[in-house]
Amino acid sequence: ILAQTRQLMGSEKTDTKSFRDLITAALGDVKLGVLPQAAGKVQIGSVKRSIIQKKKMVFLASFCDGLIPSDVSADGILTENEIKRLSEEGTELSKPSELLLTEEIFSIFRSAGCAEDLLWIGGLCSDAEGGELQPSPLIPRLKQRFGEPVNSLDIESGEDDLAYLQSRALASEKLTGVLRDGLSGSDVAPVWKAAYNEIRKDAPQLAAGLLYKGNEAPIGEKLSRQLFSKNGEMSVSPSRMDVFASCRFRHFIQYGLKPQEEREFGIDASGMGSIYHEALLRLCVELSSAADEGGFAITDPRSTWMTVTAQEVSDMLGRIIIEIESGELGGVMNASAADSFRTERIKSVCTRFAVKMIEQVRAGRIDKMYFETEFKRGGTFGPVALDTAKGKVYVEGKIDRVDVMPGRDGSKYVKIIDYKSGRDEFKKELVEQGLRVQLMTYLEGALGEGGEPAGVYYFRINADDAPGTIGDLLADRISDELAAEINSMYLLDGITVDDSLAVNDIDKDLRLNGSSTVIKAEVKKDGSLKGSFISAEDMEKLRESFRAAMVSMAEDLLSGNIAPGQRKVGNIYDSCKYCSLSSVCLKELL
Repeated sequence: ILAQTRQLMGSEKTDTKSFRDLITAALGDVKLGVLPQAAGKVQIGSVKRSIIQKKKMVFLASFCDGLIPSDVSADGILTENEIKRLSEEGTELSKPSELLLTEEIFSIFRSAGCAEDLLWIGGLCSDAEGGELQPSPLIPRLKQRFGEPVNSLDIESGEDDLAYLQSRALASEKLTGVLRDGLSGSDVAPVWKAAYNEIRKDAPQLAAGLLYKGNEAPIGEKLSRQLFSKNGEMSVSPSRMDVFASCRFRHFIQYGLKPQEEREFGIDASGMGSIYHEALLRLCVELSSAADEGGFAITDPRSTWMTVTAQEVSDMLGRIIIEIESGELGGVMNASAADSFRTERIKSVCTRFAVKMIEQVRAGRIDKMYFETEFKRGGTFGPVALDTAKGKVYVEGKIDRVDVMPGRDGSKYVKIIDYKSGRDEFKKELVEQGLRVQLMTYLEGALGEGGEPAGVYYFRINADDAPGTIGDLLADRISDELAAEINSMYLLDGITVDDSLAVNDIDKDLRLNGSSTVIKAEVKKDGSLKGSFISAEDMEKLRESFRAAMVSMAEDLLSGNIAPGQRKVGNIYDSCKYCSLSSVCLKELL
């Protein structure tokens, strides 16, 4: 704790009270492996930390899948494959996950074997959010080793109501379900009627919770404007519209009530994504400066995009990341040795990505590129204005990248690229149903200045997946087979308008090579193209249906619709699957 405090404060001086508060806060987050023994001599602790001799009784709790044995594959600086590789080369930094799991299972069986008179094993049926928990996979192995239990009590499905009445919290949780069954026509036992009369004295909201259906009434246009408008005008970002499309209630909580989660000192996944975006933005601006100042195309032979080497790209990114670390991040990336290692990893990831990005630019024909460009009132591109019966809603934001390519008779094609540091995949079905609106919103914003759509894409920044080392990449020591595998991981993921000139602007060597090094496309034996293509007519229909869906959502937003709702599309989309607000909307309990 003192070492972490020193890293956090550095040479900053503080008074006694502030230092006491800081240490108190730090101690409050410490987890104790074993509680000190008291007069009753009951030893309590985690399985790993408890050294148990023979005991009359041993109680093993939390025997649920994911808890016992614990998930040893927690996020760390090094991946499991990297740890294995270092271990094989003689450098052992930490124990592999398999060994940690084996040690924990050994500790569990050792603890269970210390019971002389009684071995009690218990678990939970649900977590704090109401989600179902499964029994630990070790229970069958324990039964095989120690025999079937003499007494087995399943409180959840058992008939012993008194087992629930040992705890007010447990009784309250069970009581709601019992009373709901009663509303459906089932008999309510006298013991639960008595429990209800007792509990409702201190919890008058119990009746309201009993009748709660999760159908929140609209908050109305007035309150909706008070919560969501800016200076009297309704302006939302594409990411907000994505949230609103998935669940009106989640949008209300996230952007209306705005609860704040506690954040730890350091860089989380979203922070890493922001660093990737900023580093790549600065690199792209530098690479484009010669073309912008000279007035020639991005893919002109004089452009830096066409002449820069991989090693130069690596050096540029190294300098850029140092600038970001010392500037915007205030040194957080060098707070410890682990953070310094993470900085090098960020450089490696960005370099891999940038090299493939430059190769893709060279494969096509691009006149001009825009990076992190705003589409808004008074911006480089105009906003997406949605006219509804209740007034206008403006969708405004920033586009990661817009490529402007030469078209027919002096016209231009527009290509939209959104960098993704996560694992999002483009699904046309979700766009058609208005559940993924970002890319199409960017397209509408960019086309406000004229032009024809060529395609919309995700460009994934593959953090840990790409094979080969960065040294091999910079030294051009990658085999053809490995190069093809790496190329496939960086292909743009989206839809392309099936227009010969537009496709040629994206990858001029597609037909020569038989497959694209830019998009997911290949040439079939009959000369036609195979891949995620859409005709120009169908693209226009998609744009029309998209705008209609956006107008409908804008009307819902202005009306104050905040009702929870699960949106599912086959097995490719479930708006509730990874929602962090399930404990608020209580959908799983309804």
